[in-house]
Amino acid sequence: MQRLSITLLLSVVLSSVVMGWLFSHLHSRGPTSDEALFDPHLKVLASVAELVELPAEQLPGAVRARGMELIALEDFPLPPGIKTAFLRGQPLVLEGQDEVQAHIYLSASKQVLALPWPVEKAQPWSPRLGLTLLFYGGLSFAVLLSLWPLIRDLNMLARATQAYGSGQLGIRVPSSSRSYVKQLAAEFNRMADRIERLVNDNKLLSRAVSHDLKTPLARLRFGLEALASSEDAQRREVYAERVNRDLEAMERLIELLLQYARLDEAHLTFKSEDVDLKELLRDLKLEHAADEINIELHIDVHDSVYQGDRAYLRMMLSNLVVNAMAHAKAQVSLSLLGQGGDLLLRVEDDGPGFDEALLQHLCKPFWRGPQSRGHGMGLAIVERIAHWQGLALSFERSASLGGACVCVGFCKSGSRVRGAVD
Repeated sequence: MQRLSITLLLSVVLSSVVMGWLFSHLHSRGPTSDEALFDPHLKVLASVAELVELPAEQLPGAVRARGMELIALEDFPLPPGIKTAFLRGQPLVLEGQDEVQAHIYLSASKQVLALPWPVEKAQPWSPRLGLTLLFYGGLSFAVLLSLWPLIRDLNMLARATQAYGSGQLGIRVPSSSRSYVKQLAAEFNRMADRIERLVNDNKLLSRAVSHDLKTPLARLRFGLEALASSEDAQRREVYAERVNRDLEAMERLIELLLQYARLDEAHLTFKSEDVDLKELLRDLKLEHAADEINIELHIDVHDSVYQGDRAYLRMMLSNLVVNAMAHAKAQVSLSLLGQGGDLLLRVEDDGPGFDEALLQHLCKPFWRGPQSRGHGMGLAIVERIAHWQGLALSFERSASLGGACVCVGFCKSGSRVRGAVD
């Protein structure tokens, strides 16, 4: 809005200066002197001066040629006071029924010269009203011209809002660095992205929950019925173990759903604190030490402290490790390396690896590839936390183990924690 205010001020000032100069120039070109205003009368008087200088024998012909008339003085009666001034050379203008005539005494011939006198009234050239209207009209046009980009952008934003409200969730407002509503358009696009993502996640959630919860629930029902009907202690123990395994699967799914739901809260905030990544990785290795998959930890950096939110960084690393273990055959490798002053974490496994044709779907919630063994939530949570914590996330094939490799770049020079969800 500050840019808009400056533009309006400059347009008003510049248009005022330019139009003021232009109107002053036009006014100075108009007739302003008395000679120009009474030019027809000066022409008549100049013609009379030419007649006065003519010889007496040429005068009658010249007078008739100019449409004038000679009158004998005795045939032109006047009151004494007016006659005295008239004889001294003062012209006399008389208005008749049809025309106005000027009378001039010619002392050389003792006659009165009668000639038509222009009846047009001299009107001063005064275009003040027109110039004033033109000035304010031009000023209004200049202001409207400067406001037109704002009006255009607001109309475009209004159309996008109406389209978005009608269900076109893919609509976005084109952004331009010269736009007056650039920030408003950016906020609208961010809001639209978030709403579209939430709607898509909700659709995926409904489909995934209906599938992933129905299966363990059905197994639980079957297991409980078998447990209740069986009298063999050994069989009851097997059924109880299966029921417990199904409960753990449901608990894991619900935990993932709650994690993802918390990451979608509109006013989610992160704490900014020093987090030792070596310590987090060692804790995760100890946590999964009893599992069948072997986890190797390689740390090749001295300073492994990163500024971020400890709880969410641990959630992200935990999901990376669990996802790698779910696809690994026997080996998972965690490597923390230095990279030009920054930190790089590589999580590798000896599983089948990523299908390059499906890389664009890896971070979609509840999406599972043909060889997936989980719920399709782990990498979605990892991607969301990495985005909010300002981390670089990439996927490739492991050169050492032959399976998948997830790389997380921790930029220590520009580390940041976003104060709210984008």
